[in-house]
Parts: sequence; C-alpha cells; structure tokens
Amino acid sequence: MLLKAAGAVLVVAACSGLGLGYGRSLNQHLEELRFLRELYRMIWGEIEYTREPFPEVMLAVSSRIKEPYASLFVQAHRAFEEQGSLRFPEWFRSYASRTLEAYRKEKRLSKEEWELFLSLGSQTGYLDLRMQTGMLKLSGERWESWIRDAEEKIGPKRRIGSCLGVLGGVFLTILLL
Repeated sequence: MLLKAAGAVLVVAACSGLGLGYGRSLNQHLEELRFLRELYRMIWGEIEYTREPFPEVMLAVSSRIKEPYASLFVQAHRAFEEQGSLRFPEWFRSYASRTLEAYRKEKRLSKEEWELFLSLGSQTGYLDLRMQTGMLKLSGERWESWIRDAEEKIGPKRRIGSCLGVLGGVFLTILLL
C-alpha cells in the first residue's frame, strides 16, 4: 500500500512538472520575442545614427547580442564581403534556416515570426537609408504586436497548463489504482 501511495505521489508530481514545463516554455517564447524586438531596435539605431552599411552594422551588433545570433551575424558579415549584396539575402535565409532551426523550435517561434527574422537578410537591398530604417521600424512594431499578444495569453495558458498537469496526474493515478 505504501508503494502505491509513493507511486501515486510521483505520478502527480511528474504530471505537475509537465504542466510547469509548459508554462516555462511559454515564458521562454515571450523572452525570445522581446530579445528579437530589441535586436531590431539595436540594428535600427546603429543604422540611423552611424549611417554604416547593413553588414557593418551586423558586425557591430554581434558583440552585444547572445548566441546563436552573434555567430550568425559574424558569418553574415563575412559572407557579404565575399558575395556582395546580390546573393546575400538568399544566403542569409538559407544559412539561418539551417543553423538556427533547432533553436527556433526550442524557443517555439512560429513560422510567421521566423519568416520576419529571416527577412532581416533582405535589408541590404535598400539603397535609401530612410527606406531601410523604415522597414526595420515597421518590423519592430510587428514584434511589439506579437509581444502584446503573448503577454495577454501567457497567464491563462500557464494556469491551464498547470491545472491540466495536476488533473492529468490525478486522473492517471485513479486509472492506475
């Protein structure tokens, strides 16, 4: 009987842990959205105030951001110097997709969010500085919109995840006993 009680407690604890893990993954997604918004703001600010070309801005920003984005930006700078601006958007999209796909899934970025990030490589095609900064600012506003949506939904989703974890554990315990 003691073994059954210990098993029941472990099942409920494990299922509760799954519910809490779900809430944690929602928090990670929100933090990633906030980071990407700040990344776009950093790039926008660098271009706006230094008037440097986009690849040089990527190199400058790479020293202030987290991995794996920092490595991506350093590689992007190197690739731009080797290939020029014509093939760079395709290179950036394919390289980022290959190297950061597992990271994207871990942080639960949606296809739409990921596509917006991948479009960052196409920023080199603008000749006009105002057009380039305008597109970066517009993208930053899109990140802001996603952050507001995630913040509104995270509380209820976390509570539901926690409750379902506990209730699932109780249900499994009843089922197994």
